[in-house]
Amino acid sequence: MRPDLTHHDGMLCCFVVMFRAMLTSFSPSFPPPSLPPSLPPSLPPHSLFCGSGSGGQCQACPGFSHAVVTGSPVCQCRPGYLRADSDTPDTPCTRPPSAPRSIVTQINDTTVTLEWSEPMDSGGRTDLSYSVECSLCGSPRGPCSPCGDSVSYRPSQRGLLGRRVVVWGLMPHTTYTFSIQALNGVSTSNGKGAPSDRVNITTSHEVPVLLSVIRKSISTESSLTLHWSVPAQPHYTILQYQLRYCETVRRTRSLLSH
Repeated sequence: MRPDLTHHDGMLCCFVVMFRAMLTSFSPSFPPPSLPPSLPPSLPPHSLFCGSGSGGQCQACPGFSHAVVTGSPVCQCRPGYLRADSDTPDTPCTRPPSAPRSIVTQINDTTVTLEWSEPMDSGGRTDLSYSVECSLCGSPRGPCSPCGDSVSYRPSQRGLLGRRVVVWGLMPHTTYTFSIQALNGVSTSNGKGAPSDRVNITTSHEVPVLLSVIRKSISTESSLTLHWSVPAQPHYTILQYQLRYCETVRRTRSLLSH
């Protein structure tokens, strides 16, 4: 005989419905990870950093940089770009400038004036300066060596803010190579030589040279005989030589002890 389960069936259905409802209400939820509320969701990943001085607010990485992970304390510069030691973390990364352009020379005997145009690319910085390097060459295509201390620069040789320099103290009918370098705040961190442009010049042929070797052959109490060689390959006719001298007085002091 089948028992009457009508009442019990109703209780069973109710229990099943309640159990399913309980499972639904207590089902754990695991939402996908999301950015912190302070990170703008419209920006792509690895483009946000949260610097120590930002008050906990994250912001977009400055130009030419990226964050290793979202929310990094500082953004790293992209390859080829750098930050100077004085740059703050929110400063865009920059690069060294390109070379100066269009060097123009004006030669006056043993003085030369150099002028040039600014680089096509400043590297994204405003602290642009220039440096002048001088080389003494045996010929336009021969080996060169750095110019000595006898060469002077006005206003200066390095740290030039303008695009003009006057160089004097050069030797006559001599070939020189001048290299103009462009630098900015990240040039020293680049690990490479500063980009430069160069120009060859030859000083005037009309200025006589100084004799570098003078030999003494005979000397007496009242006379002196000197010899020297004719300058090699002169580009002018030598009419006469000019000799300058100065008298040197030597004094000997005796210290007497009492």
